Amino acid sequence: MADVFLSYASEDRDRVRPLAQALLARRISVWWDRALVAGDDYAHVIERELDAAKVVVVVWTAASVASTFVRDEAGRAKDQGRLVPVQLDRGVKIPIGFGTIQAEDFTAWNGAQGAAQVQLLEEAVRARLEGRAVDGGAVQDKRRRLMRRVRLVSILGVIATLLVSAASVYVLSGRNQQQATATQQDQLTRLLDLVAQGKISGEQALELAKLLQTDAFQDAALAPDATPEAPLVAPANATEAERAAIAQAPRVNRHDMMAAARVSFEDAAATLLQDPDERVRAAVVKVRARQTQAAGLDALWAIAREGGASSAAIWRACGSLMLAVGDERAATALENARALNPQDKGLWRLLSFAYAQQNRPREAAGASLVGEGIDAASSSNWREATMRLDQALPLVADAPTRGFVLGQLGDAAAATENWEGAERNYRSALEVHGAEKNIAALSLDSSKLARAQ
Repeated sequence: MADVFLSYASEDRDRVRPLAQALLARRISVWWDRALVAGDDYAHVIERELDAAKVVVVVWTAASVASTFVRDEAGRAKDQGRLVPVQLDRGVKIPIGFGTIQAEDFTAWNGAQGAAQVQLLEEAVRARLEGRAVDGGAVQDKRRRLMRRVRLVSILGVIATLLVSAASVYVLSGRNQQQATATQQDQLTRLLDLVAQGKISGEQALELAKLLQTDAFQDAALAPDATPEAPLVAPANATEAERAAIAQAPRVNRHDMMAAARVSFEDAAATLLQDPDERVRAAVVKVRARQTQAAGLDALWAIAREGGASSAAIWRACGSLMLAVGDERAATALENARALNPQDKGLWRLLSFAYAQQNRPREAAGASLVGEGIDAASSSNWREATMRLDQALPLVADAPTRGFVLGQLGDAAAATENWEGAERNYRSALEVHGAEKNIAALSLDSSKLARAQ
C-alpha cells in the first residue's frame, strides 16, 4: 500500500499523471491510477488504499470540485488531518469547508519535476509522512523565495525575448528602430525553436498550441456546413427503443463540431508540445502545414500505437484534427482516446460527430447521450445523468461501452444511496466484461457502495 493517495476527478487522469510521476521521482510512494484496478473488488481496493494512506493529496480542478466522490475523499482526509490540497485550474471555487486549508498553486506548473511547486508539495507531504508539524513560517518563506525565482525567470525570459525580437527586426530592416514589436511569425519561430530543444514552458506550449490549431484548421474552417442542425435519422431496422433514444440525441451541425474539435486539438497539442519524446513534438508541429499535415498525422498515429503515457493525448489530437478535415480514421482515433479516458465527456461528443459523419446514427446518438450523462453526473445531477445513460444503453452494443455505461448508472445509483440499483448495475457491468477481464473502462468512483455493504 502507498503512503500517498491521490484523489482526483476521473476526467483529469491525463493531467494528474505528471503530478503522480513527480512525486514518485522523489521516492514518495503514490497510489493514483484507478484505471489499473481489475476484478470485482475494485471499490474495496480504492477504499483500502484511501484508508491506508498517510497523506491524501486532493487535486482541485473544475471537474473535481463538482465530484461528490472527490469531496467525500477530501472530507475524510481533512477530518483525519491527512489532507494536502493542490489547485490545478485557475478560478476554481474550492468547496465550502476546504477553503481554510491553503492549496499549493499548480495553475502555472509546466510539468517539470524539479519545479518550485513540486518542492513545496514535497515539503508538505513529507511533514505529514514523518509525523511532524509543518513549519508554516518556514514554508511561507520558502514559497516566497521560490515564487520570486519563478517570477524572475519569467521576467528575464520576457526581456530576452524582447531583446532578440528587437535585434532580429533591426538586422532584417537595416534600420535602428528604438521600439519593435515581434510579428506572429517571429513569435512562432521562437516557440518552435523552444519545442525543438525541449525547453518550452507550460504557458508557451499553450500559446504555440493555439497558433498550430489556427493553421491546422484553416482549410477545414472554409468548408461549408452541409448539415446545419441536421437531426439523426434512425435506420429502418431500428427498434422502438432505439428510435426513441435517437430522437432524444442532440442535432448535429458542422459549426459545433469544428468548435469542439478546435478546443480538443489545442488542449492535446499543448500537452504533446512538452512531451519528452522529440518524435512526438516534431510530429505535432508538422500537422500545422497542409503539405506536411498527412505525414505528421501518420507519425503520431504510429507513435500512439506503441502505447505509453502520451497515447491518450496523441489519439485525441489525431481524432480532433481528422474529424475536422474529414479523415475516415477520426472515429478510430477518438475511440482509442476514449478507451484510455472514458470519463471525458468531450471525447464522447466528438465521437458522436465522427459517427454522424460515417452515417452511423445509433452510435452517434449513443455517444452523444453518454456524454450528456457524464456532464450531468459531474454536476451531481443524478436524475438527469440516469435518464441520459438509460437512453444511451440500447444504442451501445460493444462490451466495453456497455460496461462503462452500466458502471456509470451504478455510480449514479450509489450517489443517491440506491444500493440495490447500484449493485444491480455493477453486477451487469461485470457480466458484460467477464469477471476475469480487466474492467478499467468501468467507473471506479464507487467507494460509497463498498462502505454501505
